[in-house]
Amino acid sequence: MLSYFALWFTGASLVAAGGCKNPLLRSEWHQLSGDQQSAYVAACQSLASRQDSNQQSDPTKMSWHDFVVAHSDTVFWAHGNAEFYPFHRAMVWMFEQAIISTDLMPPGMGVPYFDWSIKSQTWASSNIFSSSVFGAPSSGDADNCVLDGAFAKGKYAVATGGSTLQYRSITTGDLTCLRRNAVAGSLVDANFLQQELSAASYLQFTCQDPLNVNGDHDGDNYFDESDFHSNGHFGLGGGGDLTNVAVSPNDPVFWLHHSFVDKHWWKWQKQCEQFLYDYSGRLASNIAGNSHNPNWNGVDDNAAINMQLNVWPFTVAQMLDTQGNTLCYTYTELSTDLGPKTGPPTCPSVNKVDTPGPLSDGSSSVTTSTVATTTNSQAGTTATRTGSAAKSVSITSASTTLTISTAATESNSAETVFQIVNILLALISQSKEGNVALFNRRDASAIETNDPDDEIDSVEPPFNSITNADNSTTFFYTTHNRNVTVPGTHTPMHVYNGHVVAQCNDTGKWKRFYPYSEVKPYIPDPDAPQNVTVGQSACWLAPPPKMSRDYVEGMNKNWARYETQYHKLLMKYDTFNKDNCTNEYIQPQDGVKIPNTNFVIRSPDDNNALMLSQTFYVEKPILITTYFALEYANSLVVFIAALVHYIAVLALTTVLALFGCEIGGFNLPWWGTILAMVLALVSITPIGIIQAISGQQIGLNVMSEFFIILLPDRISAVVALKTFSYTAMYQGLTLVVA
Repeated sequence: MLSYFALWFTGASLVAAGGCKNPLLRSEWHQLSGDQQSAYVAACQSLASRQDSNQQSDPTKMSWHDFVVAHSDTVFWAHGNAEFYPFHRAMVWMFEQAIISTDLMPPGMGVPYFDWSIKSQTWASSNIFSSSVFGAPSSGDADNCVLDGAFAKGKYAVATGGSTLQYRSITTGDLTCLRRNAVAGSLVDANFLQQELSAASYLQFTCQDPLNVNGDHDGDNYFDESDFHSNGHFGLGGGGDLTNVAVSPNDPVFWLHHSFVDKHWWKWQKQCEQFLYDYSGRLASNIAGNSHNPNWNGVDDNAAINMQLNVWPFTVAQMLDTQGNTLCYTYTELSTDLGPKTGPPTCPSVNKVDTPGPLSDGSSSVTTSTVATTTNSQAGTTATRTGSAAKSVSITSASTTLTISTAATESNSAETVFQIVNILLALISQSKEGNVALFNRRDASAIETNDPDDEIDSVEPPFNSITNADNSTTFFYTTHNRNVTVPGTHTPMHVYNGHVVAQCNDTGKWKRFYPYSEVKPYIPDPDAPQNVTVGQSACWLAPPPKMSRDYVEGMNKNWARYETQYHKLLMKYDTFNKDNCTNEYIQPQDGVKIPNTNFVIRSPDDNNALMLSQTFYVEKPILITTYFALEYANSLVVFIAALVHYIAVLALTTVLALFGCEIGGFNLPWWGTILAMVLALVSITPIGIIQAISGQQIGLNVMSEFFIILLPDRISAVVALKTFSYTAMYQGLTLVVA
């Protein structure tokens, strides 16, 4: 692959001489105008229709599928280790150049990001998942095919090159459609992405703190308890292509998600100047020496700043500064962006590292590295570059040997470019594959290949192993108090610093096995609401669902450690919901939610009983505005006036009724008048209910006649009681209805 040449060739057009002058702006998706969103969708569609180039050097030639294949072929090495952030930064940068090359992107616009953490409870309502953009989170299709949007079934077919079919592992239904089956649940909220921003080093930021003396992680210094990167894939993809770690770039949401992931690293970096040069940790390399990582240095698995990023034509150093000599972009800052949870880190002293970018107007030079050799078996060409003391580079083909002096790169970069171009043309003319030395790798004899059968001479491993009766194999580390057991269903392939890689005997898939780690349990907070669901309260946050074991292990993560961190995350959600929602509910022991205004507290004698908080009234007296006080007083006066009016009218009419019925010739005793009033009062509710349901009113004219037994031989008195009770009931219902 012409990786190094492509880096120089394309870099000159991406970055102006002397560094980044006009950075591309990466905006949050919802900050874009409708026209900008449409332009981005159109550019993605154009890239998806481009013919595959089967290379990862020239982004202007790459297709959508080329990116999927590149990610799939390097998935095992680009996740779960130090290389994760710079690898994906390089990938998004190359993708950005690819969609710009479609000539459909507005000037100055970069790949947008989707900050789903600020919409953690309502992310599915984003227009990203509309039919005019990238389709619904789920479609109800039998194969979970995306049926609407720019990448709908029939518009886009998934990548099939490289290792994509092996990792996708779909053998039934529609094998070509993009799949997505997300549930509109919750994702990790922005309030829980702040911990990493307090990290004092890249080692902490990427959660690579070494194992302690007991060989396990207690999680106290774990800076990614949210596991937001994996949660985004899992929650937004719902078991579809986006959830599949290898082929996730099939889904266009991948780029919006990973631009957001890169912004998270960018936010941490811009806190301290030294963070622009900070890179350390472990690679997915083998301490036993039998590594398949193309970036292995032949000695140890330590990450180094001058390593090349697998298939991408960049070193790590070139990916650290987004406005340096290679990259040229920046991000918008939102009002909802949250800072470090425990305050900004103490910035370390600055130790600058030379990070030369692509050759541009003679301003950049080649950085030398350790020996790297690549052999082209078809053309019989070899290219060798010696270490830092080297003064020249020799490239030999079957018919030509050309030497470039490194002094030329210091004095005449244009002459160097001319020599390199001539060398490459000579090599290309003799080789269809055109393999050329990879100059900036820290490897002793690595061949740029993803062939899992390619091996490097091993060194003495610091472990012992035994085969158990059940055909499982246990590895005992001699330098740490821990061991790893690989079941008999898998064949151990490589022993790493913190895990063992084995291959499944049935499927051929690779899997990582980790030392035993005790899972710390989730301890619910009795004062916090439990089992919170999305939309249950405007105040509470529903935690993200627990990811499946297959998915977590597919992301090359330790399942036991993930469980522990997930339990800690749930407890943080409990604390947030309890502390942030004190003004909404009290949660007694019986689980019944009780509205809380801070004036109400639990009784010290009965936890389920409530009482007024006199202390709260004394410490925080009620303060109201003058307008509210006048309005409140006016309403109170009206209420009292109405009450006095009705009481006065009731008293007057009652006296007149008693007098008229007993003395006015009806011969109805006073108690008969009171009985008529009580009968009307008691009957008005059930009769009103019957009338509301059926539309028919039942009178008291019949019921009241039965009271003749109390007034024998007093026909006029019974008629008076009947009339009084019926009329009172009828007028009462008429007043209510009116």
